[in-house]
Amino acid sequence: MPSLTRGKVQLRQHAASAIPSQLSRPDITITILCQELNDHFNFSPPISTATVSRAVRDKAGYTLKLLRQEPADYNNPERLQARQVWTQEFLESAASMMNAVFVDEAGFNLHLVRRFGRHPGDEGQS
Repeated sequence: MPSLTRGKVQLRQHAASAIPSQLSRPDITITILCQELNDHFNFSPPISTATVSRAVRDKAGYTLKLLRQEPADYNNPERLQARQVWTQEFLESAASMMNAVFVDEAGFNLHLVRRFGRHPGDEGQS
């Protein structure tokens, strides 16, 4: 009967070189990373997603963050200039910020709840 720690030992031997290069793609999932590691190193038996997840978190020091898609031209120079001109004109007018309504260009949902959030290593822990 094979040892249950075999995948962990194999992963530990390769994690230092394989995982950081794979994690340069911030949108990669643990499942895809697990498949790529199993395909590349031909692990037998294959390592589990739980083992890869622990290695990514504990050994490589990477955690997951929620990704938000932003329009390609969201902060292009023309749009930044237009915002700056509008802001300057608003400040120079007789209008009051107390009567202003902010509308986010990216869209906003009042019912959006942050489901998770992680950060790398020990940074920001209190």
